[in-house]
Amino acid sequence: MLSELKNEVSAAGLEGRKIDEVVARVAEPAVADLLGEISRQVSVATLGPFLQHGAVSRFIERQLSPTRREQIVEAVRAFVAAPDEPPWRWNVVAHHNEILGKTGDAPRTVKAIEAWAADQGVAERLGDPAASAFALADPGMTWSIGRTEGTVAELLRARGVYGGPSPEKAVIAYLRWAIRRKELEKHRAKIWTTRPTEHPLRVLSIRLEDALSRLDAASDRPAPLGRPELTITREPPGARVVLTGRKGSMELSLPFTGYEELPLHLDEVHGHHEHRVVLEWTMDAIHDPASPLRPALLRALGRPSWERLVDSIERVAQTIGDEAPVEQRVGYRVSSEAAGRINVTAVLQKRTKRGWSKGAEMQARQLVEHRATTDRDRQALERLVRAEEAGDDPRQAWRHAHVLEALVGHPVVTLGRTADRLAVQEVTPIFALEPAEGGYRVALRMGDTEVDHFGDHEWLASLVEDEGAVLVAHVGERVRAMARAVADHRAVVPPSVEGRLLTSLARVQPDAGLQVPTALRGEAREGDGRMVVRLEPDDLGLQMTFGVRPLPTGPFWKAGEGPQTVFAAEANERVHVRRDLGAEREQARAVADSVGLGPRIRHRIPDLDQALEIVWALGEREDVSLEWPEGSRGWRMSTTGALKVQVRRAGDLFGLGGGVEVEGKTVSLAALLEAVRAGRRFVQVTANRYARIEKTLRERLEASSDALVLQGKQKDEVAVGLAQLEVVEELADGLGEIEADDAWGEVLGRMREADSLAPEPPDGLTVELRDYQRSGFQWMARLASWGAGACLADEMGLGKTVQALAMLLYRKDEGPSMVVAPTSVIENWREEAQRFAPELEVRVYHGPKRAVELEGAGPGVLLLTSYDVLARDGEELGAVQFGSVVLDEAQAIKNARTQRAKAARQLDSKWRLALTGTPLENHLGELWSLFRVISPGLLGPWPHFRSHYALPIERDGDAAIREKLARRLRPFLLRRTKAQVATELPPRTEVVLPVELGEAERSLYDAMRTEAVDALVADASGQGDRFALLAAITRLRRLACHPRLVTERWDGSSAKLDAFLELIADLQQGGHRALVFSQFTSHLGLVRRALDLRGVESLYLDGSTPARRRGSLVREWQEGNAPLFLISLKAGGTGLNLTAADYVIHLDPWWNPAVEDQASDRAHRIGQDKPVTVVRLVAQDTIEEKVLALHRDKRELADALLSGGELAARMDSDELRQLIRG
Repeated sequence: MLSELKNEVSAAGLEGRKIDEVVARVAEPAVADLLGEISRQVSVATLGPFLQHGAVSRFIERQLSPTRREQIVEAVRAFVAAPDEPPWRWNVVAHHNEILGKTGDAPRTVKAIEAWAADQGVAERLGDPAASAFALADPGMTWSIGRTEGTVAELLRARGVYGGPSPEKAVIAYLRWAIRRKELEKHRAKIWTTRPTEHPLRVLSIRLEDALSRLDAASDRPAPLGRPELTITREPPGARVVLTGRKGSMELSLPFTGYEELPLHLDEVHGHHEHRVVLEWTMDAIHDPASPLRPALLRALGRPSWERLVDSIERVAQTIGDEAPVEQRVGYRVSSEAAGRINVTAVLQKRTKRGWSKGAEMQARQLVEHRATTDRDRQALERLVRAEEAGDDPRQAWRHAHVLEALVGHPVVTLGRTADRLAVQEVTPIFALEPAEGGYRVALRMGDTEVDHFGDHEWLASLVEDEGAVLVAHVGERVRAMARAVADHRAVVPPSVEGRLLTSLARVQPDAGLQVPTALRGEAREGDGRMVVRLEPDDLGLQMTFGVRPLPTGPFWKAGEGPQTVFAAEANERVHVRRDLGAEREQARAVADSVGLGPRIRHRIPDLDQALEIVWALGEREDVSLEWPEGSRGWRMSTTGALKVQVRRAGDLFGLGGGVEVEGKTVSLAALLEAVRAGRRFVQVTANRYARIEKTLRERLEASSDALVLQGKQKDEVAVGLAQLEVVEELADGLGEIEADDAWGEVLGRMREADSLAPEPPDGLTVELRDYQRSGFQWMARLASWGAGACLADEMGLGKTVQALAMLLYRKDEGPSMVVAPTSVIENWREEAQRFAPELEVRVYHGPKRAVELEGAGPGVLLLTSYDVLARDGEELGAVQFGSVVLDEAQAIKNARTQRAKAARQLDSKWRLALTGTPLENHLGELWSLFRVISPGLLGPWPHFRSHYALPIERDGDAAIREKLARRLRPFLLRRTKAQVATELPPRTEVVLPVELGEAERSLYDAMRTEAVDALVADASGQGDRFALLAAITRLRRLACHPRLVTERWDGSSAKLDAFLELIADLQQGGHRALVFSQFTSHLGLVRRALDLRGVESLYLDGSTPARRRGSLVREWQEGNAPLFLISLKAGGTGLNLTAADYVIHLDPWWNPAVEDQASDRAHRIGQDKPVTVVRLVAQDTIEEKVLALHRDKRELADALLSGGELAARMDSDELRQLIRG
């Protein structure tokens, strides 16, 4: 094998190539390590001499397994085929030495070393703990240094005190490392900032940065390297370095698995200083232009982690089907002892080449939890444990028979120590009346074997060796009593009393069979051919037993079990029937199959509705007779009658009463609906009476279920929303009658008239609506005409506010109206209402004296309030009857369990409108919560909506159900995009997008604001440092953007970043491009990182971008190379022409609105041929809302006096303090 390999290497002219080159190109780490180790052992560095070395040949041919030998040969052949293939290994230390040079010679004296450290800029490292030099010390020093608690400087001055090598060598090595590390930091600062163009490498780079940020400060020290190289592994993908420990070399692996969505996992076995090596070297492998590992990284990351996971699961699943043969099994030996006593012993058998061994006898207790024990075995073994514990006690002899009952049909039961198989069969005990001299004798039998050793036991067993069987029988109390009487009085009964005897023995049936001589059987009759199903209800459901009752007054026998001849004796009449056991079994199987049951004789039906359906079906059959327990009335079953529905107005809903008549009893509509929603076909009428819901009625209820709401404390009232009134007519059509009040007919009439309703915008509206806005207004007016709620979900910037104001003005005579909106946009609503609908009397319901705003609120009054105030004042606002309620940014009530959502549901309003650009952000539960407020009853109760819509759509991806939901919502939800109405749009639209902080963010923000306020209180003079005030304000502003800008301990996302990413996802779907501005470059960095992780391309420009690069970035943007351009406000706010954008996003408000306007004008300027939407993300209840207020309050002052200067610089200290206090 090796001789052929030598020839191949020679023919390729590769004899002089280094073994390390081969090793670097082997993807399998174990094979590469082995090849490298062999090379080091024989001290041969090049390929030709390596293959010709005798020790190498002997080792490979004799010491390696065939598999490993083949892997070595294939690795060399792969190198011969592609010697310049990119490597999987890289000597990182050698590369660093090459690009940075050597650190030079170090002095030898203590003072000279200290001076040298100062010259090299690493003097501070002398103050590091002495243990930092542990990894670089000579072996004789490591133990002592590891125990030293002083500093590196103290270690240096303690030279010679350890009685071993001088410590200055370790100190010099440590300082060399510190010098090199300082040089590397400068080098890495240049190369790590450039993002890789390949998405997998870009995401991995971000994960590596995050992992490095999690390392503690003490990790900045050397690690004990075993080899100076980094290895990339392919399966699973990761990076690896070799460390040196006291017990030899050890690997440190960094898995990349799941890097697309999850942080990198750092094990707890290794220290942070060791993890730092592999993290930094992998960053070098990604970013260093000279890195040869980028191709290997791309190959390793070429398949997504989810694909690897699925493939791995599939491989495991394939092996599950190919189960390895069982090597051990539990068997049982049955033997007969004195007095016919049966004994059972467990054995453990092993598979051999010739089959199964006879097995070693073992105690049952040892086998109960054995890996060879099956569930079936476990039941038998647990019984055998109790039998073994009883020992030779004759009173416990029955326990072995009980064991055998668990072994009925078991395949591994043998006769004693032989290999003869025994079949364990359960039989019915038989009392036999047998002829004897002078009359008849009574015997107890199991099969053909007489039982003469009966001892009042519940279980009997009999070994029939010649038939290879063990018979086991359950002996009930009545049979035992009869058996005791027979055993106590062994006698021959004269013929004169045979009638009395037969009559009494017949009563023991069917617990035992009765065998009678032919002469005494009487008349042969044809048995009743019907299948008898015995029904026994209990707390666990319904027990069903299939059997026969051949004689009307005779006993019930399980189908196919018991005696072939059934005898009955009553008064002077004796009769018998010959049973066909096989035919009975077939008949039972056929009847059970007809109702969906299996082939068993006994069945337990735990589900009541299923049991009712089966009993109903069986009762329809003429060949089946149903029997209930003696004394029980059984279930009475009938079908539902005609439907009667009563309709009454009940606030926002219409209440539905009535139901169906069943034998003089009324079953309510609520009970019918609850049954149908639960999937039941029957409804309970009385304790033992049930009605089967008629097929057409059930189908109508199923079809209307989404629209009907169960309410009331007992869920015993049915209601329907205004939007679903027609469902009531469809439900009752042809099935019954409707009794309704006038309100129902009135709403139905308005609903039908609304189709032709097309009102003009009200005269009081001071702005002319565009065509699409007019269409939206008319759509809302049609729905409002009959009270149906609406959701206007136009894309951002299309004027949802002005359309809503047109509706409020149109409906002003219906009563007071209210707009609920985030605090940050209430002022915008006030301004636009006064501007576009001056006839409305605008009142802001906010602040400590807000209650006065409710006084005299009547038609023409518009209240503006926030969601937080709504949640607090739910009772007060719920007492007002509004003509219209508008919920702006209605995603604020997406969680139905929040107080604000509950308060919104309690509002009394003739009409409700939701405004939102994102009615669905995360899951369908948000959509359900929204429509539960604006159109109660439209989507039904949550459990029903979840099972019928949410789960099939979100979990199963059911397109048909998704379309069904869309059809239901379509009349009540209107969404237009900018692309659809582009020709009608104004050149520029401005939108404020409020962001609600998460719970953890809110706590952090409030704590920091409280800290700042406390500092102001402590400054009683009010003359505090102005710079300290500005610093506190800046911290709050940064915290409102992302907690990570203030504290590095924060490892989560932020509400604003999440809102931004949701916005970007919407913009991408619409094909939009956006400029993204922030005054904080660190904030832009977090945004850029999040975009990179999601594979969203972006350009980036800040103050550090060279002028030449700025020009190329602008060209790239204008040519359409990325959908997003991240720009720092100061660096890109002026002087750029970026008209390829149709959106401008301000991540954080700046003091001076003029500065933001200038930035927005980068897109909205000459040459722009598309409408531009400017979006400002504002964190609610934070200092950002105060800054936004300054935009309004100070805009004229800023424009007139500041001329683009900083407003904060012109504010006095009191104004700054007020910003903090809020």
